[in-house]
Amino acid sequence: MNNLNYIFFDEFKKLDNICKDLYDTSVEKKLGVTLYLDDMKRLQYTGNMNIPNWNYYYNRLKDARNKRNELAHSTTSLSHEICTQEDIDFIVEFKASILAQMDPIALLVNHNSPKSKPYLYKNRNKKNSPRSKKARNYLTWITLGALACAAIIWFISKL
Repeated sequence: MNNLNYIFFDEFKKLDNICKDLYDTSVEKKLGVTLYLDDMKRLQYTGNMNIPNWNYYYNRLKDARNKRNELAHSTTSLSHEICTQEDIDFIVEFKASILAQMDPIALLVNHNSPKSKPYLYKNRNKKNSPRSKKARNYLTWITLGALACAAIIWFISKL
């Protein structure tokens, strides 16, 4: 068994939950990442024109979703090396970019007029909405986890 597959799957679930929180739950019963990709595809022309590496992020996120689907639906996928550390790092970094509102769609929304805001970001800037509170909680836990890891590494290096 490959631990990277399990780690990737777990990190993808976290990213998917964050994306679901950005969308109204009445949209559809899709993966949150799929909803995000749908917005990226819909905004592809404008995104390519205004946001560096728009296609890179779209293609990497789509590839990650495909790997997640393979892991979830294939009977032998967990026994084969499908995911790499780079895949995991991409998911973790993309998740952090969404929480920091530095992801491709957030950058596009900030670049364009309010009329062009996609459905995803209708409630994103409401500081007291439950979705933004949950996102801040995720960011707080990620930051605390990173600090704890750094402290453990420092402590071990002093032994």
